[in-house]
Amino acid sequence: MFLPVSTVKSHLRNINAKLGAQGRTEAVAIGRARGLLD
Repeated sequence: MFLPVSTVKSHLRNINAKLGAQGRTEAVAIGRARGLLD
């Protein structure tokens, strides 16, 4: 399966915006705190 880098960046940008995060690490911390991740 091939995903262009631009697609991944776009998805990460959308996730960060929805969570109010500034980056991946913060997005993971918020997701864990909200019970979104195992």
